Amino acid sequence: KFDSVDFSKYSLDGEYDNCIFESCNFSNLDLSEISFIECRFVECNFTLAKLTKTGFKDVRFDSCKMLGLQFTDLKPFLLEMDFKNCHLEESSFYKLDLKGLSMNSCNLRGADFSEANLEKSSIIACDLSECTFERTNLSFANLSDSYNFQIDPEQNTIRGATFNADQLCGLLTKYNLQIKN
Repeated sequence: KFDSVDFSKYSLDGEYDNCIFESCNFSNLDLSEISFIECRFVECNFTLAKLTKTGFKDVRFDSCKMLGLQFTDLKPFLLEMDFKNCHLEESSFYKLDLKGLSMNSCNLRGADFSEANLEKSSIIACDLSECTFERTNLSFANLSDSYNFQIDPEQNTIRGATFNADQLCGLLTKYNLQIKN
């Protein structure tokens, strides 16, 4: 267990297995080619960390600050992450296979999910304003209670996806309709 460690003062390398990181600082660090396996991060700061070929295998993030991250650069082999109450603004998930991803109560403003596979994912109660969804697979995804999204059903795969009735305007934005209650 690592508690309140400012990793900017240390050199990180190798593999971390079954670790818990609480209130740690990873901001602006180069985490390239480091593997985290079955780890949990609680209230950590990853803002602008470099993730080139970083491995996140069965990793949970809870209440973390993760602004501007390029998740696209992660090592795709056995990639599995879950997020709860995280700030992921301006992060990129471009072309990632995130089938079964879980995001709960996260702020994803400006995130890019273009060409990502979010099939069977659970994206619950998240702020999706200004997010990019282009050629994204949202088949059987659950977006219940998420809000501020604009998803074009003609440019994305949404077969079997779950939305709340009051979210439907986010699927019809491109048609410039006026929908009244």
